[in-house]
Amino acid sequence: MDRSDALHLIQHLTVWANGDQRAPHKPLLVLFSLGRWRRGVTEIPYSDVEKDLTSLLNEFGPPRRTPHPEQPFWRLQNDGLWLVTGVGTLSPPASDRIPLVSDLREKEARGQFTLDFQNALRNNRGLVSEIARMLLANHFPDSLHEDILNAVDLQIEDTDAAGRRRDPRFRTQVLMAYEYRCALCGFQLLLSGAPVALDAAHIQWHQASGPGIVQNGICLCALHHKIFDLGIFTFGHDCIVAVSEEASGTCGFQENILAYHGKTLRMPIQHEARPGAEFIAWHLREVFRGRPRPLGTSEP
Repeated sequence: MDRSDALHLIQHLTVWANGDQRAPHKPLLVLFSLGRWRRGVTEIPYSDVEKDLTSLLNEFGPPRRTPHPEQPFWRLQNDGLWLVTGVGTLSPPASDRIPLVSDLREKEARGQFTLDFQNALRNNRGLVSEIARMLLANHFPDSLHEDILNAVDLQIEDTDAAGRRRDPRFRTQVLMAYEYRCALCGFQLLLSGAPVALDAAHIQWHQASGPGIVQNGICLCALHHKIFDLGIFTFGHDCIVAVSEEASGTCGFQENILAYHGKTLRMPIQHEARPGAEFIAWHLREVFRGRPRPLGTSEP
C-alpha cells in the first residue's frame, strides 16, 4: 500500500448516513488510533477504545443518548485499514451483526491498523498529518480542529487537506448581513477597516452538506463561534438564544454565555438574509447538547 492508496481509503471511509445526521464515529476512532500509533502503540484494547472513544463522541459527536463505540471499532474492518483480534471466535467483519460488547471485553478484543496501512504510515513522511487533516476537513468545522487534535494527543504538520470546495463569498456576505457584529454579544473590532475575530459560522456545518448561503450563516465572534459549534448554545426559529443545561462554569460563564440565555439574537435587517428554519432545526438536532435551561435562569 502506498501513500495514494492510504489516502484513498481515508477519503472513501464508509460513514453511516441517514439524511443529514452526523456520524463521526469512524473518523474519531482513526484520529484516536493515529495518536496512539504516533506514540508507538499498535494494538489498542477494546476497553481503551470504549472509554476514550466514548469521551470523544460525547464531546465532538452528535448529541446521542448512547455513543456505541463498539460499532466503529468492529465495522472499521470493512474499510480495509483496520483489524480486530481477540481470544476466541468473533463474528466475521462483514456480518451485519457485531459481537456483543461483553464478548469484546471478555475476549480481550484488540484493534489495530492493518500491516499494509502501518507500512504506508512508516514509509511516507507526513502521511499521518495528511490523513488527520483530511478527516478533520471532511467531518468537523474548523473551530474544533485544534481541540480534537489535543483530545487525541496528535501533533501534525501544517499541511493542506482535501475537502469540499467552499464559496469564498460566504464570509463576506454573512458578515455584511450582520453589519460586522457578533449576533450574540454585539462584538465588533476593525483593524484598518477590516473585521477582526469575527467569523461567518455555518449553522448546518459545511462538513454536513450545509450550503454556503447567507441563510445558513451567522456572524459570531471567535469565542461564541467555537461554543456554538460545540453545542453549548443554540437558537430557535424565533431567534431566542438557548443555553444548554449541561454547560456550567465560573469566571466568564455568567457574563459571556449565560447572560444571553432567553435573549434575542441580533438579526440582519434584510429578512431574506435571516437563518433558514431547516438549518436551525439541524443545529438543534445534531449539535446542541442536552436540553435548554429553563427561561429565567441567571445563575450558573
